[in-house]
Amino acid sequence: DRVSLQLRTVVRAVHCRRGRVEIDAVAGGEPVHVPAGRAMITLALSILQQPRNAPDGVRFTPALNAKRAALRGLAPSQVVKVALRFRSAFWEKSGGGRYADAAFLRVLGAPFPSFWTALPVHVPLLIGWAGGPNASRLTGAGAPEIIRRAEASLKIAFGRRAQRSEAAYVHDWQRDPFAKGAYSYVTVGGAGARKALAEPLAGTLYFAGEAADFEGENGTVAGALQSGRRAALRILERDR
Repeated sequence: DRVSLQLRTVVRAVHCRRGRVEIDAVAGGEPVHVPAGRAMITLALSILQQPRNAPDGVRFTPALNAKRAALRGLAPSQVVKVALRFRSAFWEKSGGGRYADAAFLRVLGAPFPSFWTALPVHVPLLIGWAGGPNASRLTGAGAPEIIRRAEASLKIAFGRRAQRSEAAYVHDWQRDPFAKGAYSYVTVGGAGARKALAEPLAGTLYFAGEAADFEGENGTVAGALQSGRRAALRILERDR
């Protein structure tokens, strides 16, 4: 009874002063206003790095000047992922069964150079991953073309045994309006940027997300959860 979950709500502005936060958002075309004593900010790194007046960004008042150095020390990676479901797990019977227990497959030189299976579960599902320059070449190509290139990558590895997918799901992280990039990495000279990003502002704004994890799990869901738990505990300690 102390929790209110607001889905399909887009935050547009965060107004903050010590001990007070006011959030302006939009849900179903209607304005939403949320006041609070503290707030945990889990926006993606690319969103935090956008110019203050970006039309699809989140406007902080006052601006996050204290986070500028930390945000300069981090950058979002480029990733395109595709999930492919097949009629059967054809790779398990390829090469005389040598891939029957494969968890990870590499296809060097292919548009999608990396695939992983669902092991320990044996199901006809592969996840294709392209990062860096490969992702740059794929981004914006559209789902049908991205799926075609993923299937072509598997054909390079498995030849005639490679099947056409029966269903597929594509996520182009660069085109995701709420992420604008994938997980973060530290830039040259950015040592300490993650810990600096995670530091609260005025005991009122607390920061979490994989980019704010400095305990070795950054770039993962585990790191995002870990940083959120850490921020939540700090909020609770502050309010005792």
